[in-house]
Amino acid sequence: MSKAESKLWFSTLMLASLAVLGALAAGVWRAQAHHDVFPLKRMVIQSRFDHLSAEQIHAAGLKHVQTSFFAVDLKALRDELGALPWVANIEVRKRWPDAVLVRVEERKVLARWANTQLIDTTGEVFSVAGAEEMRGLPKLSGPDSARKSLVEFYLSYEGSLRGQGLHLEGLRFSARGALSASLSNGSKVRLGRERHGERWQRLVDNLPTLVAQNPGKRMSEIDLRYTNGLAVRFAPLLPGDAPASAPAFAPPTPAMVRQASPRVMAGNPSVLSVSGN
Repeated sequence: MSKAESKLWFSTLMLASLAVLGALAAGVWRAQAHHDVFPLKRMVIQSRFDHLSAEQIHAAGLKHVQTSFFAVDLKALRDELGALPWVANIEVRKRWPDAVLVRVEERKVLARWANTQLIDTTGEVFSVAGAEEMRGLPKLSGPDSARKSLVEFYLSYEGSLRGQGLHLEGLRFSARGALSASLSNGSKVRLGRERHGERWQRLVDNLPTLVAQNPGKRMSEIDLRYTNGLAVRFAPLLPGDAPASAPAFAPPTPAMVRQASPRVMAGNPSVLSVSGN
């Protein structure tokens, strides 16, 4: 093949390639401009729902999928669905030739936040209709900067008193950074501004002794703001109160528990100090 023939062949090949590319580009443009070319026919929703439903997801995203496979705006669809109150994470992608795949992860509600909102297990606050009707949720409150610390503490220690038939009903950080807790038996626990985990463990270790040695009394306040001990204010059981159950434990030694000097307080409670380990 001569040089001129080679040059002609190369030019012809280039023109043919450009024609193919042009046809493809025109086809893509037509698909984007006209919904009847490769129209979307399905929104495939993959999720386990507790608070949302597939129907809600479909209704919220319908306007974004009434188009073609090539023209659908996945970002707009993701933003629309992600704005639903119970949605924590969402993934959307195309599935050839006529579908959009939607995967939804619901928020895992943990507690009430400041009475009017809910907080999930990641520390994010959100609002939903009907939240006031949700029963049995603990209450967390404090500055916004304390949200994640409250969630972490709750998740770490919520189950630590189940052996005594108790659970956490509330946690609060004051404006000064002091942590307090409310238990299911009505007791208020003061943990102060530092060493919260260490102090809580002191309560867990000594609670069986407190319950066993004080039948017929309720713990109205437990103060853990001590270096190696705690103080408890007791009051008589109220009508309808059930004493906390005490699992088997080793008998306390005299060095472990000591009775403090009684003080007169509302309801005539006594005060007990317990030395920590």
